Amino acid sequence: MMDFPADPFSRSVAPRSMLDGTCRRPDTMEPQLQERIRGWLARGADATAAPRGEGFAFGSVTGPVRASNQDRVLLARFVAQGATCLVAGVFDGMGGMRDGAQCAEIAASTFIARLFRAASSIPIAVAMGSALEAANQAVHSAYRGEGGAAGVAVALVNETLVGINVGDCRAYLVDRDRGVVQLSFDDTLAAHVAALSNRTDIADTRTQLLQFVGIGRGIEPHVFRTPIVPSTRGVVLSSDGAHGRDEKAFAAAVTSATLVREIVDRVLSLAQTSTDNASVVAITAQVARRANPDLLELWGPEGKLEVLVVREVREVQVPVRSDSLPSQGQPRNDKKRRRRGRRGRVGEGELSPLPERPIVERPKVVISVGPGEQREDAGPVPSHSPNGTLGAPSAVPSTKSGPEEPQQQLPLLDSPEKLKPPSE
Repeated sequence: MMDFPADPFSRSVAPRSMLDGTCRRPDTMEPQLQERIRGWLARGADATAAPRGEGFAFGSVTGPVRASNQDRVLLARFVAQGATCLVAGVFDGMGGMRDGAQCAEIAASTFIARLFRAASSIPIAVAMGSALEAANQAVHSAYRGEGGAAGVAVALVNETLVGINVGDCRAYLVDRDRGVVQLSFDDTLAAHVAALSNRTDIADTRTQLLQFVGIGRGIEPHVFRTPIVPSTRGVVLSSDGAHGRDEKAFAAAVTSATLVREIVDRVLSLAQTSTDNASVVAITAQVARRANPDLLELWGPEGKLEVLVVREVREVQVPVRSDSLPSQGQPRNDKKRRRRGRRGRVGEGELSPLPERPIVERPKVVISVGPGEQREDAGPVPSHSPNGTLGAPSAVPSTKSGPEEPQQQLPLLDSPEKLKPPSE
């Protein structure tokens, strides 16, 4: 297990114990999950959504320059060691390298599949390190370092936020007292120079990535953790196309919003002039809805996917009662009875140490498609007025018949009053 410092917020490079073979759990179910999730992500779409009553919103846009969207956004909810775990991830395919969208799909699907299986038996921080290493190996095996993705993911469990990142996708804590605080660490030349010089005021525009998911051996993910306290409003994840254009405007858009849907709409509005794809996820600090122990729920611009997992049952030795075996006085003319009788003599009513045929149940993955999976398009991107002000949010199409219900917007905290931006 990784030991974190006593400081409320901590960030460090993941130790090798989180990435080596002790964290890898061979699993016949994991490849099935990975392939199903990857196929679902491959439908990638430009969309924004705020699922009713869930406490989060997300969105992704291609932008005016790029021909396709190579970002992949994913949220998952499942039970980890008896506690509900909400996971969010943003994976940005590397521009200028091979198959950025496919690399992001492999990274995201492998990460979630491994995390879902590993978190049931090891601490969540260790499971996230193992999951990112699995994603790194999967992308590297497919592209041998010629393709990759930047990625960031956070997990909210037991009143704690645990995260991991590689590349320049970011995670921000939104706090009433401290404003917008970056939790992740950029793997850019500029960020490393600033860290080595212990200065944050250096104007360095060198944004080349020093590592990414898919680089292969030697990857060093950054792990961070912070408790969820009363002043915590929520957490925001973003790709560099969302925060890289104007970081001050990005922070202002986040702190001035009172609803998670507003954060997504405002950030994507700023990204309309970006030269890159832009993706953002906003999550409230209080996510109270409980998960089904055998259900993996997934959300993204592609819709919603529910995977019902039948847990694997290991080989069971079924004992046989001695009264079902032939007695000593039975006739010997039945060859089948004679063969069974040679197994050994035991007392009346005792359990035979030699079992009948073992029962082996193999792991299964049953796919149950949620309502969001039925639609081909998760909804258009909200329109924005020419002067840059926010337009009316577009409603997410529903597969239910009848009149459309109004979109519910959730505050960043479960409070009837709207939050005010932090004072200067």
